Amino acid sequence: MTTIVVTGGSGLLTTLVAGILAQQPDVQVLDAVPAELAADVVGLAAWLAQHEVAVVVHLDLRGEELPIGAGPGNVARTVVLLGACVRAGVRRVVVRSSTQVYAVGPDAARIVGEDAPLAAEPTGLAAEAAEIERLTGLITARATTMQVITLRLAALAGGGVRTPLLLALAQRPTPILLGYAPRLQLLHPDDAAVASALAACNADARGIFNIASRGVVLLDQAVRLAGGVPLPLPDLGAQQLVALGRRVGAVVLPAALARALPVADTNRAQHTLGWLPDYETMAILYA
Repeated sequence: MTTIVVTGGSGLLTTLVAGILAQQPDVQVLDAVPAELAADVVGLAAWLAQHEVAVVVHLDLRGEELPIGAGPGNVARTVVLLGACVRAGVRRVVVRSSTQVYAVGPDAARIVGEDAPLAAEPTGLAAEAAEIERLTGLITARATTMQVITLRLAALAGGGVRTPLLLALAQRPTPILLGYAPRLQLLHPDDAAVASALAACNADARGIFNIASRGVVLLDQAVRLAGGVPLPLPDLGAQQLVALGRRVGAVVLPAALARALPVADTNRAQHTLGWLPDYETMAILYA
């Protein structure tokens, strides 16, 4: 019997992944770790060892479909969990990251593989994901017997998930930058769940994998499909609106998203994990 822990609390993605893994033969799934151990490396390691956990799927990246909440932040929780996994002798760890870590802007590569340059000065969730990846590399470099897979997930949409991105797209009006036509590449939670489950069960894969849907949609199209109304503004005006929105608690599009995002190449995930998305980006916005 293989015991797998899936972190992420009550998040939709966690629920989907746990459900898929629970259907596998000889697999026992634990869909949570004790909250009181979130900052306790030694205690969490003892808990993992007590339950003979062999695989950890770490999906607890808050700020997208999960609210940020109280307690340790994304980076701190990940560091504690990875340290505990090393101490407990966990065989395989799947760590959630984001395609937002890639460099953005008009000079960024249009289609990026896993070895593409990362953003020089990421902000928000992208900064946390980049730091998680950096620390994951440092921690696991010494744990040569632990298999580590990092999944860079595109922005989740469809399937009933609610994220800041979707809320921003549905605004009336939705500020977008005049003169820019960035492409969006999304990911349906069902496809993200299958990729995560495949990574959890793959005894050979290691390293980083892009996970994203096929196809793209232009930002102004996405706004209309999400029920919003695009409001093109000069660059300076959009920046001022973002600042104002933050002060009054309005949902606003990230500045990077308003300019340009690269499109992630998923060939490595297809060839190594055997993963293919069922949904295209345009179809996700209709789902």
